[in-house]
Amino acid sequence: MHFPTLVSKRLEHIRNARRSRAEIDALQLRKFRRLVRHAVAHSPYYRDLVDARRIDVDTCCVEDFPPLTKGDLIANLDRILTVPAITRTAITEFLERSHDSFELFQGEYYVVNSSGTSGMPGYIAFSRRDWARGIAHALRVNPPSLGRRRVAYFARTKGHAVGVSFATSTKRWPLSLIYDVALFDLNERLANVIEGLNRFRPTILMGYPSALTALAGEQRRGALRVQPKWVQSSGEPVTPGDRALIESTFGAPFTNVYSCTEHMLMGFSRSEFEGMYLFEDDLIFEMAADHTLVTNLFNFTTPLIRYHMNDTLVPVADSVRALPFTKIAEIVGRGEMGVHFTNAHGVDDVIQPSAVAVLHAKNVRGFQVYVTGKTSCALRVCLDHGLDEDARRAALSTIHAGFRDLLATKEMGNVALALEEVTEFPRDERSGKFRIVAYAPGVQRT
Repeated sequence: MHFPTLVSKRLEHIRNARRSRAEIDALQLRKFRRLVRHAVAHSPYYRDLVDARRIDVDTCCVEDFPPLTKGDLIANLDRILTVPAITRTAITEFLERSHDSFELFQGEYYVVNSSGTSGMPGYIAFSRRDWARGIAHALRVNPPSLGRRRVAYFARTKGHAVGVSFATSTKRWPLSLIYDVALFDLNERLANVIEGLNRFRPTILMGYPSALTALAGEQRRGALRVQPKWVQSSGEPVTPGDRALIESTFGAPFTNVYSCTEHMLMGFSRSEFEGMYLFEDDLIFEMAADHTLVTNLFNFTTPLIRYHMNDTLVPVADSVRALPFTKIAEIVGRGEMGVHFTNAHGVDDVIQPSAVAVLHAKNVRGFQVYVTGKTSCALRVCLDHGLDEDARRAALSTIHAGFRDLLATKEMGNVALALEEVTEFPRDERSGKFRIVAYAPGVQRT
């Protein structure tokens, strides 16, 4: 991580919190034009786009550019990236080999992968400076205080998903001086997680809302005995009911962080905010009825201008005015079903969608878990076109083994797993996306 960038970004965020809305708008435009100039100088994709549209880089605005879909990003990744040594092939080989979230790509770059509902896995690369600018928002959400804060992170802890990459970053200097972070894997036996949390005694308890709700149940029945001062969620929508349950159980204020692979931290809410503030000093949001376009102003390695996201954001009136940013209703239109099975001990359990989404295999364009019963499912896999038989078999074997390992960690070795190769998935007519988890008609989802 680039320490001077982290410090300067933190100081900038403190200044930005005192700016007027007009000053934030002007700041966005300056940053946007700086990003465009960099992209045109180093990205063939944006250079051709600017030439074709005759865009003036010194006077341009976001509306001059077309939306960028995930499909566009995947198809043009090598030309979008501003570092020639970073390619989709090199990233794929790295992710297939490396499962250590501490390991940097080529020893220099943070690479994170997304998967799931729109086809092929997507890849985003960040330089050390880019990553420091993105992770500085953690200091906005959890400001430094006297003494190290003990942070328990209960989520997926293996691989290079953005959540675990973010969490392991706080274990590096200099953030390790502020936070003492312990990682608890979502797929570990819950009894082991509870034992570890009781030993660690976190001051900040962090995880997906569904995972925190599960921990709240264990706290209520007396198995979990922790007294966090703050509880923080991210990665999934949180309902008012879940928020109330978690806050009342742990007796601690609840912070909800809006995050994604492409843009890291995007906003946050607290009870006193009466809504969620977007981080508009580093991101530009264009909200529509059924999607949002987001322009990332801090990633100069993978420039994302007007990146299409299916999240539905609803602006709300702001009487609190804690920050000079747009406030939205807290629940955004994103979510996936978990994979519910009965394990080898006859106990119903769930594999979280976030754990499924980060499965990765070379030449796999997409996959879907199709649940056919309480102890059976099919793994539907869509492969790259034009593979020879050896590459085809290797891809299917790798993704099959990855999901088998996931079942094993949840003690679901009893689940019958079929493997199906498909050419495409049924897509939602409105969103154009497919779900990574689907249930056969009549199969109970909980």
